[in-house]
Amino acid sequence: MYLNSFTIYRLFLFIFLFINIFCSSKSIKDSSNTSLSTLENCEQRILDYYDSSSIKNIGYVLIDGNDNSKFGILGETKEGDRFKIGSITKIFTRIAILQLQEKGKLRLDDPIEKYLPEFKGIKFTGSKDAKVTIRDLLTHQSGLSSDLFNEFYLDPKINDEDILLKFNNLPSRLTETSRVDKNVVHSYSNLGFSLLGILIEIVSLKSIEDYFQGEIFDKAGMKNSTLLENTNKGRTIPGYEGIFFITESKKQIIRDISAGALSTTPEDIRNFLQTLFVSKDKDGLLLKKSSYAEFIKKQAQPIRNFEMEFGLPLFRTKRYLENKEYIYVGHSGSLPPFFANLIWDPNENIAVFLVANTLSIKTGQIAPLSEDLLDFMVEKKKNIQFDNMDINEKFSFLANKYTTFDKQTSLNEYSGLYSSPSGLIEINSNKSDAAEVNFVGLNFDTSQREYHYDLNFNLFFGLIPITIPGLEELALSTHKFENEPLIAVSSNKIALGYLGIGEKIHPLAEDKAWISKKGSYSPPNKSEWSMIQKIKLDYNSKGFYDFHLEMKLSGMKIKQEFQAQPISNTTMKILGKGRNLGENFQIDSEGVLHYSGYRMIKE
Repeated sequence: MYLNSFTIYRLFLFIFLFINIFCSSKSIKDSSNTSLSTLENCEQRILDYYDSSSIKNIGYVLIDGNDNSKFGILGETKEGDRFKIGSITKIFTRIAILQLQEKGKLRLDDPIEKYLPEFKGIKFTGSKDAKVTIRDLLTHQSGLSSDLFNEFYLDPKINDEDILLKFNNLPSRLTETSRVDKNVVHSYSNLGFSLLGILIEIVSLKSIEDYFQGEIFDKAGMKNSTLLENTNKGRTIPGYEGIFFITESKKQIIRDISAGALSTTPEDIRNFLQTLFVSKDKDGLLLKKSSYAEFIKKQAQPIRNFEMEFGLPLFRTKRYLENKEYIYVGHSGSLPPFFANLIWDPNENIAVFLVANTLSIKTGQIAPLSEDLLDFMVEKKKNIQFDNMDINEKFSFLANKYTTFDKQTSLNEYSGLYSSPSGLIEINSNKSDAAEVNFVGLNFDTSQREYHYDLNFNLFFGLIPITIPGLEELALSTHKFENEPLIAVSSNKIALGYLGIGEKIHPLAEDKAWISKKGSYSPPNKSEWSMIQKIKLDYNSKGFYDFHLEMKLSGMKIKQEFQAQPISNTTMKILGKGRNLGENFQIDSEGVLHYSGYRMIKE
């Protein structure tokens, strides 16, 4: 028995995603120096983290809620150097929408087609059509496709005028995608936020860059921030990649400007947060007090989201204090090799922002480190200690809150295959409490608890149990919703619902009309900036069509596998609900595969 290259790839990806992104780093509480102030302790922790990594540059902002702040960049830089902050851009897009509502230019519950009539041209593939509102797009619950992959990345030589042309051409390309039922499950959509950016242009009669500069950046004292590239506002700091040898990566330009193109400096983020926080208590330069309250509050959400809560569009992160929920808000951003996280306590105006510019395993700890720093500052200011519930206590708490929980007796009735945004989940069980779970291509044994199952990672048929800090409390929970079984994978550090919900899928016999359509497809004019490099369609022994997607993201090659079933002689539906799921693809009579804006030819 040996590990083949694909298994090693999955193992590396698994460790990167689940350990480094979701699992907590060493607590600052254990390393605090009583001779230093709260901010100095946090700053020292960031420096220690930087010194132990191969990251070229780290930018940071610390605000302690007492009118004190620190910001800076570690590593060699030039004055005004900007970091790309990816999806944190969505916070600024949301502020622009709220500003326009304050001026009476729109309402959050207006249908999007009122401003973008092209939205009517999207194919609806769900069961119950309904008008999609601006709020639906803001909370990632519109049923809209996650992305329009074709031309998401652009040639770095492109000029700003052509970037804007590609961006503004998106409404005319909506016929190349589809949407499903709204408000069923969270499905993160860059495409949705790009449409919101175009809406801002239509309503304000300004380009998205001009609006951001005049109504947000200038008002917040953000003198070096921009959505575009060719500007006299400093430079975008280079990005780097590599595990053993760190090299400068190629510049990344994206079409979806209002979803993730913002580049900025730590000083600008500090100024932005201080300006924004004024609106907590009174009308401020960026938002009125009522708009800020709407910005951070929990929005209506499907029950399948469980702990996954949204503001507009802030993610709401939970801590527990005497068994009561304590809320942080914020957003992460990744435009590899750049990774960033912004999180704050909306009650105390305490905030942490971290950004790094190097693609490495260590970079994945940006998010948990920022949360750890925020915990430290909040606990110091309020003289409290957040509860440290173990996994059993957490699930008992959740089971009393969500009515879909099953009290565990056996996984036997849940045996089968489940499609989830995190990948295929397979449960092999019998009438006893023993079961094996295959998740992202890796095998786990299970141990039964009252409201969940512990997942224990093993190699070599279970002969070598692996205990990795942060994964020892990985858990699977089972649920019933509308008499259909659902499963979820989470942990103490991963909120229930964050990785999506697994929906049971049922096999069908191979369709004769699709036998000749199996095989590999690739874009006829593939370039290094093509996001999709290849699609392979085959039929497996378990009764499903496997839709293999090979993608290239900023030099990273990523392979994803979805399950699909025919709904006609030319159209298949990707199974499941959530990001990249529920969408259709077609193979026409000429043998051309149509998916997410691509026309792909069989190899």
